[in-house]
Amino acid sequence: SIPEEVKSVHLVELKLAGNNLVEFPEVLCCGTLAESLKLLDLARNCIVQLPHKFPALKSLVQLKLDCNELQILPRTFGKMTSLKFFSASNNKLVVLPPTFPKLS
Repeated sequence: SIPEEVKSVHLVELKLAGNNLVEFPEVLCCGTLAESLKLLDLARNCIVQLPHKFPALKSLVQLKLDCNELQILPRTFGKMTSLKFFSASNNKLVVLPPTFPKLS
């Protein structure tokens, strides 16, 4: 698991690929980290869903979720206005949230 203290760290990139994470670490959506993070790589884990507070990652530009177990994305996903690159190949996504087209 990810320690709570990480939320007070100012990071631009966080690469957690291939760590067998089953749940998205919600601590990433809090504090300074949520405001500073621009690249998040969670590829090759076992994450099934993202939390609804995921859009708290206001500065996120690049998100890699390839090779997980994602079945659905949160309805709030479209609120991620800074996001420019999103990859989620090799998941179990059947539909995208209605707000998804609002990403540009």
